[in-house]
Amino acid sequence: MPEGIKLTITAMSNGAGQPDVEELMAAWGDTWYHVIAWPWNDRSSLRTLEAELEDRWGPLRHIDGVAITSKAGTFSELQEFGSGEDKGNYAHISIVEACKTPTLPAVRAAAVAALVAYYGNNDPARPFQTLTIAGDLAPAQEDRLTLEERNLLLKAGIATTVTDAGGNVTIERMVTNYLTTSTGAADTSYQDVNTLLTLSYLRYDFRSRILRKYPRHKLAGDTETIAPGQAIMNPKQGRAEAVAAFQDWQELGLVEDIAKFKAGLVCERNATDVNRLDWLITPDLVNQFRVAAVQIQFRL
Repeated sequence: MPEGIKLTITAMSNGAGQPDVEELMAAWGDTWYHVIAWPWNDRSSLRTLEAELEDRWGPLRHIDGVAITSKAGTFSELQEFGSGEDKGNYAHISIVEACKTPTLPAVRAAAVAALVAYYGNNDPARPFQTLTIAGDLAPAQEDRLTLEERNLLLKAGIATTVTDAGGNVTIERMVTNYLTTSTGAADTSYQDVNTLLTLSYLRYDFRSRILRKYPRHKLAGDTETIAPGQAIMNPKQGRAEAVAAFQDWQELGLVEDIAKFKAGLVCERNATDVNRLDWLITPDLVNQFRVAAVQIQFRL
C-alpha cells in the first residue's frame, strides 16, 4: 500500500437467524425450473426446499426439478451434516462439498448447477464426472480431500469434486442427500442426480407423447368393434404406445431390457373413473460407468 493509506477489515458479526424462503417458494408459482442453484445450506431452508420439490414431483403438478447447493466445512463437519442424526435425507437436493476452497459455496453451487443443467439437458443419463467447474478455485495441496475421504462423503450423501493435474476443479460424482427410506432402511434408489434427471425426462416425454397423439380421443375397451378412422384410445393401443416409447428411449441410451419392460407393463381402464386409462410402466434405467475394478494376477 502507498504510504499514508491504511486498510482495516472488520469481520462481520451480530448476524442472527436463517433466511425465510417461504415467500420465494410462493413467488415460483407453477413455473417449471429443471435445475435450481440454491445459495443457502441451513437446515430450515433445505427442508423447505425439499418439501417444495417433493410436491413438484407429485402427480398433480409434474413440474419436477433438482436443486444444487454447496456447503463449506471440514471433512468431519460435512460428513456429519450429510449423514448425522439430524440428516435431511433430501432426495431432490445435491449438496456439493466446498472443503477449504477459496470459492464461496453459493458460487460453487451456481457453477455446478450450470454444468448439470447444460449437460443434463443433452443427455440426462450421462454422468458428470471430469467436467471442469469454470472459475472454481482449488484448495491448497495439503487441504485437498483424499480418495478415502471423498468416498466416505459420497456415502454420507455429499457430492464431491476433485482437482486434476492442471489445478482445475472437476466434478467427481453428483449424488443427492437421499440415504434411507422413511423407515430408516438404507436405500440407493435416488442416490445419483442422473436418476432424477432421467426419470424427469421419461415422464415428460411419455406425457407429451400421449397428449400430442391423442388430444381429443374417446376411450373404449379392447373388445369393442369400432369403424376405422374413429378417434378411439383403448388399453391395447395404450400398451403399444408405452412399448414404442420405451424403444425410443432405448435408442437414446436411457433404458435397457425391453423384455423385462414388457413383462411388467400394465395398461387398463380405471375401475372407478370411466374416462381414465391407467399405465404402470417399469423402465430399467441405464446405469453410469463409474468404477473400473481390475485384479492383476501376474506370472513370472
